[in-house]
Amino acid sequence: MHVFGIKGYECASMQDAVDAIGINRGSLYATFGDKRRLHLEAPDHFYETEITHMMAPLEQVGPKVSAIRKIFEKAAECAYQNGAPRLHDV
Repeated sequence: MHVFGIKGYECASMQDAVDAIGINRGSLYATFGDKRRLHLEAPDHFYETEITHMMAPLEQVGPKVSAIRKIFEKAAECAYQNGAPRLHDV
């Protein structure tokens, strides 16, 4: 997702994805087939791994204000750890 977010779909290459993910080209093609499929599945993976984890505090019993604060803290931490795309990176 970060490669597509920074470079856009048209300018991102499969080599960019290989470098970002850290696997070999053959494994990437065996898993996704092509760049289009990778692009379509990236948001689903992000949702399953990051968003559901960030939203978990809302499932807990207790004040929702505290849960919302935790969600924003996790979102900020995620952006910091993953090097959130910035305008000057585009």
